[in-house]
Amino acid sequence: MNDGQPVEPSSATSAISSEMALYVLVRRDQTWRVAAGQYTPIRISMKPATVEILFIQGGGQGAYAADQELAATLRRSLGAGYEVRYPKMPNEDDPTYERWKGRLAKELAALAAGSMIVAHSVGGPILLRYLAQKKVPTRITALFFVAAPYFGTGGWSADGWNIGELVQQETFVSQVTETRPVFFYHNRDDRIVPFAHLGLYKDQLPRATVRAFDHGGHQFDDGLSQLVRDIKSV
Repeated sequence: MNDGQPVEPSSATSAISSEMALYVLVRRDQTWRVAAGQYTPIRISMKPATVEILFIQGGGQGAYAADQELAATLRRSLGAGYEVRYPKMPNEDDPTYERWKGRLAKELAALAAGSMIVAHSVGGPILLRYLAQKKVPTRITALFFVAAPYFGTGGWSADGWNIGELVQQETFVSQVTETRPVFFYHNRDDRIVPFAHLGLYKDQLPRATVRAFDHGGHQFDDGLSQLVRDIKSV
């Protein structure tokens, strides 16, 4: 109730507004009368009973099988109240935005409001490019990028596109930068994607939360405990 002050709605949780009425009754001449009244706005949380998590795999030969353990670990660690979906992306041996955007559109369209997305490795920048160029059909409450390579100055190159340009686009700003929490995770001993890429993302998305760890490699062999805590905190 916050001492009778309106509670501001959170961007991470759906809600409806209502009021709570308080009355003071006094009895005079065997008759009850209203002596005072107060109406206090309250917020009722409408967080879904089951939160959907879309896990987007990385790329390369055998990537779906390799990331399956990450998805399974996330599913076990989150427990009841969360549903982790792990679709297989097409042409994982040679992943490109053009080959994946159709499947991304289908998966995003199927998500309920209040869902979250976790993207591993190259799945991260491909998702970011999609968010910069397409209107997401449902409200996603948070985005989580695990060991994501950075495309652009200082990072990797791919088809002439770079993250620095994407984050300036109006669609990206409205769907990511200003509307929902964004998290990045990277291990210093990642031998696939250089740890320095994490700093490049921080430079482009200063409002994002970055998590750096010493060990775990590209596949986060030491677990996803911090990711789990962040998901549950949203």
